[in-house]
Amino acid sequence: MNVTSEYRAWRRMRDLCHNKNTPYYKLFGARGVEPCGSWIDFSNFLKDVGTRPNRKMVLFKDPCASVLDANSVYWSTIAFRRKWYEPFKNAKTQREISIIKDYLRGYSKPNLLGMYDSSVGEIEKILKGAVKCKKEK
Repeated sequence: MNVTSEYRAWRRMRDLCHNKNTPYYKLFGARGVEPCGSWIDFSNFLKDVGTRPNRKMVLFKDPCASVLDANSVYWSTIAFRRKWYEPFKNAKTQREISIIKDYLRGYSKPNLLGMYDSSVGEIEKILKGAVKCKKEK
């Protein structure tokens, strides 16, 4: 059987949500992120996400979503995905992650990349303020 890149992406997505031995399970499955029920079947996943536009595209999951479905998963460039997840790398607590998610929820997909460059500083200020408030209490 010839395994397609879409099939490999689907398998990886499932592993990230269900396989505790997968390196990035802690960012997905351990946080309660699950694929939607219909995505148990590869053909439903492929119908919703579509074929990979080119070899430079990878699956991107909206970091604010806890269910992986047609509204929260799509193809993007590796550079875009890397930039988008950057603010989450330094988050040390679930509270900080929630603050970042709340900040990012107001942006639609077309605005994500332009938003990122202008608001990394804003996210850092929000996180510093949240940590400061927590210490003061």
